[in-house]
Amino acid sequence: MEPNPENVSLLAMITSSAFIGAAANIAWGEIAKWIDRRRENKKEEGKIAHVYHAIILQLEGFAHQCNGQLYDISVAMDNYRNLQDGSAFDRVGAQRFEFNPEPEWTSLPVPFVDEMKSFINRSGQSDKWISAQFGLWAGLDDVFELEEQRMAYYALRACALASGIRAKIKIGKSDLQDLLEHFRSVIDRYRDHYNENEGRANLIPELRAQFESGLPHRGGPSL
Repeated sequence: MEPNPENVSLLAMITSSAFIGAAANIAWGEIAKWIDRRRENKKEEGKIAHVYHAIILQLEGFAHQCNGQLYDISVAMDNYRNLQDGSAFDRVGAQRFEFNPEPEWTSLPVPFVDEMKSFINRSGQSDKWISAQFGLWAGLDDVFELEEQRMAYYALRACALASGIRAKIKIGKSDLQDLLEHFRSVIDRYRDHYNENEGRANLIPELRAQFESGLPHRGGPSL
């Protein structure tokens, strides 16, 4: 029995429509999943950007604290040496960097986390080295000279790290010019002393290595 052409045509149309509908449903399902993934990725990127921004604020906050502390050390040094004021440093502390609160490190790339934690470790080791010198040879004013160097050096580094993160998440530059100039002027003063005395100067190891290499300032963004 010959198939009815009308039945064949109707069957083909139904089959074709069902196939197209199923294909369309699959396609739209995949598109919907892609849109959802993209939306979730955007949300995750926004969350991570906030983590980066919190790190920026802590790094720049440390730089501001160091800036004020350097002025306090300068005044205390004058009082100690010129006025023989033995209590000159009583109200002067040293800035030690640590993240508080700690960032969500697991949400960030490992190389970036390594850079941040290495910065903390190097700064902490420098602080411990200075404390050890006080027990070996350094007087109170010597210790605060070393602290002055350490704060200027690591505050510059903190500014550089913050500037790099700002560029990474594409937000504007922070207005740190005055701070950078102050930190660099402190380091330049010790560089001049180092050169004038042919290398005979009390320096933190980081600055001695920098001066011996003949390199300019390291660690701070350009103005």
